[in-house]
Order: sequence, then structure tokens, then C-alpha cells
Amino acid sequence: MKHFLKFLILIIIVLWNIPQSLFSKGPNLVPNPGFERVTLSVPPINFMPARAATDDDPDEYKVNIPDGWNIVSAYSRGYLPREQGWGVADVAYTGEHSIFLSDAPAFPAWYSADFAIEPNTAYLARAFIEANGMRYHDFARIIFSILDAEGDCLGYEQIVSARSEDRNIRSDDFGKTEWRNKEVYIRPRDGQAKMRIIIRLFNTGIVYLDDISVCSLTPQEAAELEPPYNQKTPVLNTVNEQRRIKASGFYRVENVDGVWWLVDPEGLLTWSIGVQSIGNILWENPALSKIVEETYGGNQSFYMEDQIPRLRKWNFTTGGSWSGPAFYELNNRLIQKGEKPFPSFHFIGFTTVGDQEFTVRNREGMVNDFGEHAMVDPFNPKWREQAEKKVKELTSLYHGVPWLVGYFVDNEINMRNLTRYLHSTYCRQELVQFLQSQYKNNIKQLNKKWSNDDQKYQYQDFSEIGDNIPDQNPSPNAEDDLKLFVRHLMETYINFTVNIIQKYDKDHLIISNRFALGTKIRALGEIGGFVDLFDKYDIICTNLYAESGGSYTPDQMALLQYLYDNTKRPLLIGEFSFHANESNIPLDRWGGKVVSTMKERGEAYNRTLMSWAYLPYMVGAHFYKWGNGYGPVGRYRGRNAGIINDQNEPYQPFVDMMSQTNYNVLHSVRKAGGTVRDFEYENEK
Repeated sequence: MKHFLKFLILIIIVLWNIPQSLFSKGPNLVPNPGFERVTLSVPPINFMPARAATDDDPDEYKVNIPDGWNIVSAYSRGYLPREQGWGVADVAYTGEHSIFLSDAPAFPAWYSADFAIEPNTAYLARAFIEANGMRYHDFARIIFSILDAEGDCLGYEQIVSARSEDRNIRSDDFGKTEWRNKEVYIRPRDGQAKMRIIIRLFNTGIVYLDDISVCSLTPQEAAELEPPYNQKTPVLNTVNEQRRIKASGFYRVENVDGVWWLVDPEGLLTWSIGVQSIGNILWENPALSKIVEETYGGNQSFYMEDQIPRLRKWNFTTGGSWSGPAFYELNNRLIQKGEKPFPSFHFIGFTTVGDQEFTVRNREGMVNDFGEHAMVDPFNPKWREQAEKKVKELTSLYHGVPWLVGYFVDNEINMRNLTRYLHSTYCRQELVQFLQSQYKNNIKQLNKKWSNDDQKYQYQDFSEIGDNIPDQNPSPNAEDDLKLFVRHLMETYINFTVNIIQKYDKDHLIISNRFALGTKIRALGEIGGFVDLFDKYDIICTNLYAESGGSYTPDQMALLQYLYDNTKRPLLIGEFSFHANESNIPLDRWGGKVVSTMKERGEAYNRTLMSWAYLPYMVGAHFYKWGNGYGPVGRYRGRNAGIINDQNEPYQPFVDMMSQTNYNVLHSVRKAGGTVRDFEYENEK
């Protein structure tokens, strides 16, 4: 009886603290007994304006915003056009209705009333989502905003509507109805007392949301959702002096006694331990941008000049990507002053030539990704001409420059499902010629090989294939030939990028596309048919973010081994990072890349770099990034990415660990033969 009374009192206290609006009519958060579940439901609404309606507005624009909910928007104009709307559709995962959001490429959002949560209690947030026609990188988001007792936001957990392959603009995504269950594990820390649900869309197309819930978990249930892998940190011995070999005057990579190293112009065996975007902060951090404007007259290279002593003190050896032009100006000034330049890289961006004018296309004429991530058609002579012009002009800056490490050719190109994107003009023409050569101009032989009991191909001439590429449910043999052509396409792209750089600059390293593959499993599906071709680059680069609470999973580490085993070229990590909730920066993007404190952030950095230094084929890693990220004007992409805070001061516990780790890597005794299979994990599931 005593325990029952305690339980009853606890329920009364919890229910008393829940806003009364939660129990009124409308889209309410309705907890069941014991606050085990909070359910969001929405009545039919035809249209939602971008601002609250007034008495002067037409009746058709007036909306009765339900109790407990508000709407915010970044639109400057008064209303969303009728075809851009928020409301309720007569389709549902359960029940009769779901929320729908359509064609809203800015900031409109619904947000709920705040409701109480318990620190140190685990929750599972869940939603069912169906999306049609998503065209851009950012999708519909259901954000679970974590607040303190005063209502200040401390962090975000979120559900994103799209699967990874939905980043493609693919014809078979349109008109497809497929409810997908999405969920996120939430573990509030001390001081986090409330939650608010935010629903937001950055996209065209339509997304439906239903059965949004937040459930408290028992300790046993929570244990199953804790990060599955806790990676142990390898121990490497260190020496006082870094080893030297023969100098060449420029950076190179060399295998010394079974271990790959980056060799600096003076012959020092080193690592590229870099920081990304130190010379490109104006785009994503308003606070640092203001410092650069007010203190340095907007000149980023002058700002960087004051940061270089910090980088040297913290044992960084190079810059990273997205800082090339500013480093060029800075280093020229340092050299003129008789000071030592700070090494860096330059990003070329072959896929940016023509601003998607030269990208591969599907049968509807759509590109396979957005911006720089879209794959080019390497057979297009106009692209080749303009790309060569760009390379010639850029490399002319670096003739005889020893502080330039090398060139990144591209960034995170989407190479998935390329057999569906062979419809660009020159790609299509090349496919016809490729098949003619493969089948010695015998179309009957092709028809016979491609056909089976279920599918019959009856091309009269090879030219017909160009107008009707069998990329929709091809027969197995037809698909094999299309994959073989994709290999030819990638070989053409790789050979062109390498040869054209070497034509104008034989002194500096050439680094591959900065892959964003994530795991070996994904790499097998995306580049498995042509991964070996990348051996023509001096260094293979991949971006790689931890997805297990500051640890890398075995499949993530296996990606590195896979890339090396198939190319035999040394590897460089182009981006990695961690967010600490202690920063109190609302997290808008990074999901599992989260730890609690700056101390844990430093431990994650140490664990990561020491693991990579253990592998004999690694030659560097670049931290993302110098300052915290928020996004360009009109977008919020908050995350604690920075080494420094928004006042240009270091996160000291993190930086202290980072500095010592960098020193240990540079002075480590690395040995041949190590593989990712040597790593040990705790709490494996």
C-alpha cells in the first residue's frame, strides 16, 4: 500500500506539471497514465498561413491554430501560396488523418507546447513518415528540442524524413507511397527539464507525418539503445624526434618499412593533422564573421595570421579543405616577412565546373544529386575544355610552391545507382559506342545475351539503345553491361582529373574525391564495381564521422581497410568531428556524432586519431572545423563543430587533449601490419 501511494503521488505531480493546453481539443500531446507516451494528433486543417491571421485577412486564409501550438516562419511575404501548405491529409498510417507539408523551401514550422521530461530518464521518439518528390538535401524534420526549466534550448534530437538514398532525385521516388518508421533515442542530462516538438520542412514535394510519439523507457529497454560500440584506444609508443628521410622539396607520400607517411619538403616523416575551414568562416558563423569584419576589416587572411600561432601550438601540421585562397594570400605575406608558411591544400572541384550544366542525367533529365555532389558526364567535351582551363589557372599559382601539400579533386560525389543516370547527351552517345565495341557491332548478339524468359530485347540497331536505355528493371545481363559501362565512365573521369592536373603541375599530390561512404557495406554497393580504379590518385580521401557516441563502429573502420586493400594507396580523412551537448548549441544536423562534455569530446578525438595512427596506411586526418556551424543566412544548421567558440576562444578541455593527441601521433612509433581487425571494443551488441 505504501509503494502504491508513492506511485499515485508521483503520477499526480507529473500530471500537474503538464500544461493544461495538452488536454484541450486540437493537435494535443496526450500522455497516458504514468507519462509513458505522448501522442500528437491533428484535426483537419486546409491551409496554414506564414503569419498569424488578422481581422483584415480573407476568410480563406484564417486558420484556427489549435491550443498548445504555434507557427513560425522565415518568409518575408505575408502568406505561403496555396500550393505551398501545411495542413492535414486524408491519408494516414493509423486513423484517418496525417500532417502534410508541401513545397516549403524556407523556414515555416509548427511547434508544440513544452512538456516536462525527467533528467537521466531515457526516451524513444518515433514517427511514421511518407515522402514524395523530395528534391533537395534538407528534408522534413521532426525535432525534439530539449530545454532547461526556463525554456532555453539546450540541444536537439531529431528525426529526418529521408533515407540516405532519398538524397538522389530519382524517378522511382515520385508517386510512391511507403510509410517508414523513424525513431531516435533521447537521453536527457542534468538540467534538461522540458521538451518541445518542432515540425519543419526544407523541400519541395510532399511529406506526410503520422503517429509522432515520445515514450519513456525502462533501464532494460534503454540499455538496448545505448551506443552499441565503445571503442578502446590503441596504445602507441612515442619518441622525442620525428624521423627524416631524403628531401625532395615538395610534399610526397612514401611507404617506409611497411608504414605510409606524408613526407614534408625537407624529408620529415609527418602526418597531415589539419583543421578545415579556418579560412572560410564567413559562410557559417555570424559571430566569428563579425569579429573578422570589425577587427580585420573583413580580410580572412589577416584573421588567419593571428590564428596560425595557435595551430602550431596545438601541434597541427596543415590546414584542411575550404581554405585554399585565404592560405595562398596568408602564406605569401608570411614569406615576404621572412616567416615560415603554414602548409595547406587546395580544392579544385571538377564537378562544380558549369554549375551542373555538365552532370549525368536520368531519363527525366534530372541530376543525381545537388550542387557539387552531382556526378559529371566526363565524356562532355565542353566540360573537359572548361575543366582544363580551371586547372591551368589554379595550378599556375602554385608552381614551385613547397607549402602546398596537394589538390583535392572533388567533394562527396554521389556515385550510387549511376546505371540510372546515363541519359546525358554525351554519356548516351558513349554508351552506344561502348556496346558496339563490346558486341563487335552485332546487335543480334546483344539482344540474345540480354534477353531471358521474362524479358525480350529486340533492338534493330545500336543507336536505338541510346533512345531507350534499359535502366528500369533491366535483365541481369543488361544490368551487368550497364555496370561495366559505369566502370568505363568512372575510369574516364579518374584518368582525366589525374592527367589534367599532372599536365600543369607535376610537383604536388593529387587527392581523390572526398568520399562520404560511411561504412564498408555502403561502399560495396556504391563503388564496389570500380573502387580499384582510384589507385591512380596519390592519396585516397574519405570523410568519416563517428556514429556511436564518439566511437567508430567496426563497419565504419572496415571502410578504411576496404579502401586500402582495393587501391593500395595511403588514406587521408577529409572530415571528422564531434558535438558536445555541454556547448549548449542546439544540434540541428549531426545525430549520433554527440558526446556530453568537452572532456568527452577530447577523449573521442584522442581515441579516433590514435586508432587511425595505428593503421599503417593512414597519413592524416582533418578536423571539421575551426568554428561552430550555423549555416548561411536563412538556414540554421547548428552544431558544436568548432575548436574555438563563438567568441574566438578555445574550448580549453577539448583543445588540451587535442594538442597532446596531435603530438603523440606525430611522434608515434608506428608499425607495419596493423589492420582494423586488431581493434578492441567494449559493450559490443
